[in-house]
Amino acid sequence: MLFILVLLAFINSLPMRAEAQTTLNDHIEPTSPCLQQPYKISIFNHRPLVIYVEDFVSEDEAAQLIALASDSYQESQVVIKEDPENHAATNISHRLSQSKYLYDDDAPLIRCIRERAARFQGISVQYLEPLQVVRYPKNGFFKHHWDYFSRVDSLEGLDCNGDFYCQEGMGDRASTFFVYLKADCEGGETDFPRLEMGEHVDRHLWCEFIDCRHEDPGVKWKPKAGNAIFWENMLDGKGIEDVLHAGLPVSVGEKIGLNIWSRQRSGRIGEGENFGNYLDGATPEESKKILQELDIKRHVEL
Repeated sequence: MLFILVLLAFINSLPMRAEAQTTLNDHIEPTSPCLQQPYKISIFNHRPLVIYVEDFVSEDEAAQLIALASDSYQESQVVIKEDPENHAATNISHRLSQSKYLYDDDAPLIRCIRERAARFQGISVQYLEPLQVVRYPKNGFFKHHWDYFSRVDSLEGLDCNGDFYCQEGMGDRASTFFVYLKADCEGGETDFPRLEMGEHVDRHLWCEFIDCRHEDPGVKWKPKAGNAIFWENMLDGKGIEDVLHAGLPVSVGEKIGLNIWSRQRSGRIGEGENFGNYLDGATPEESKKILQELDIKRHVEL
């Protein structure tokens, strides 16, 4: 009798073991060299949570990401919050840059970087949008804005404002990584006018990464290739207004960055499918429409 019970227990465990193995195969092995990138973190602010990450991507990884995007940039778009129709459009009075989305199928490195960003936050990669490379040429900029798009404080009452991922049930943007891939420039700081140095912060230790010369309110992060700023956009389901930020004009040279956004909910549409591969099988017309809708998520402060 005991033998039969043990045998039944073993048989019942088989589907669970197979399912677990399938799930594991969806992820990069922890021993993979791409997940062993040695980066250093420093907490700049606890509320809102802002973390500075040194060497989040290597020099070689940055070069590969830039190369993958270099031949197919499109003019970056914005949505002006006062527009009742939520039209996404190029508006060089608010944003002057070029962008390119990168998907897992573009190169193994893409999935690796997304896994790294997900593990940093302790979440599944299914919560992440595709990577977005953004290029700021001379005079390029992005006026002050938030990465979240709604101030409604519950997913049930969330107004998606035409946002593609929100409409697919992923909610708003929970967090942002902005990674500097190339910083051969003057100007181009990332300005957080409402973010203040806490009393615990040693100002002199941060002057390598922050412009300590200015007397304006807030914090201006210097572009440093390979380094990243991570911040939370949402707190208790509501957008954090203190993470208002801007890409200040590039006066000389060019800056290239990488946006990595996470959502409030997982992006798994069906079993084994994720948003990183969402354009698979789409017609050229469908792909163009999806890519246009991807930028319907910005609110620019006038």
